[in-house]
Amino acid sequence: MLFDTTVLLTRAGLIASLIISSIQPVVGYRITRSYHQFAQIPKTYQNNIIHRPISNETQCLAYYERYTNTSVYDDTTIGHQSAVLLDNCIIEQMQQYQQSEMGAISVVLGLLPAGLTQIGLSTSHFSLLASRRPVLATLLSFGALTVLPMDAETLPSLRQPVRVPTRPGFLGSNSVAIKALVTTIEYLVALGAVANVLWEVYFLTYQSVCWAAIQLLQMQGLPETVVPLFWALFPVVAQLLSHLAMWIQLYRRKRKYGEKGTPYEFTTWPPSLWTRVITELTPSSWGSPLVAPEVRGIERGSLLMLELAVTQVVNLCSIAHVFMGTIILSTMQFISLRNAVIILVRLLSGTIIVRAVVQYELHGMREVSQEKGLGRQRDVSVAIDSHYVGQGKPQSHTRDGGY
Repeated sequence: MLFDTTVLLTRAGLIASLIISSIQPVVGYRITRSYHQFAQIPKTYQNNIIHRPISNETQCLAYYERYTNTSVYDDTTIGHQSAVLLDNCIIEQMQQYQQSEMGAISVVLGLLPAGLTQIGLSTSHFSLLASRRPVLATLLSFGALTVLPMDAETLPSLRQPVRVPTRPGFLGSNSVAIKALVTTIEYLVALGAVANVLWEVYFLTYQSVCWAAIQLLQMQGLPETVVPLFWALFPVVAQLLSHLAMWIQLYRRKRKYGEKGTPYEFTTWPPSLWTRVITELTPSSWGSPLVAPEVRGIERGSLLMLELAVTQVVNLCSIAHVFMGTIILSTMQFISLRNAVIILVRLLSGTIIVRAVVQYELHGMREVSQEKGLGRQRDVSVAIDSHYVGQGKPQSHTRDGGY
């Protein structure tokens, strides 16, 4: 009986392989490709090393004409053959030192995603900022170009005492003009970081060639040149999932520990549209406190399971983003060493500036939470520790002694 089953499975596998091999040429479909990417590489690169071969009849002119011919298309059975043939021909015409320089640049750019993770913030920090200012947090997350795993200690960090004020000197004023100035600066920084990323993505897309994109991306409707943009937009998608996880956590704590009449009451939930606009335009240093009760004991429920599932997806996205960026950037071709260093400096600088803005906002959020609800009242733990809900008045803790 076992022998008969093995024979049947073997025969079924052979039949399936024959069917697949017979229909493989038939199921090949046309894929979208670029027709002008090689022509847009700056002529200053390696003394016009790209354009000289494609203008010489004895070298790569035939491949270039095939590549730019819109009537010639690629399909899934051959891949982006037009780009592969032209790319190989151009590289064969390059000198050995030029190929060595291209390899060194690939190493430099390939290390960029890992370097960004060393100076970037976790998705939890952006999500915590998004609980008050979602538009600003989304812009900053795009400008940071990083996806780090969610930090379980983000909400408890609100209980840490503030040692450095976020409103020193003239910023201590409650003037509307000061608030507007700070908000304007923050949004200008966020928009500048977004513009910085978009410009570098444009350069990587249209003024260089990604070998990994030529080899991997074979789709209808999307050319291979879209790969750098996809890598840049990936953090926004992961960040939106992180926002969802943080929203579930805050809502769950609100529902369980923030019932009306307790010292853990949140602001109106859900807030009105006007309240959202005002909160979005108000720096956290002048905003309302974010009360995040500490959850103790074992919790169960569908919301908790959903939060854990979304958190795991975000953590997997962080790993995927690093690997994706390493593969894409390490296979970029026809970029000069100077331009590679400029890309490196600009993206790292943008991440550092975004980090400063987010830390300023979270520091202000923690300061306001302590001033208005925690730090300057006698019972610090009352407003943040759900352990005392329904148990009467807890033991008092001062700022110096409690945290």
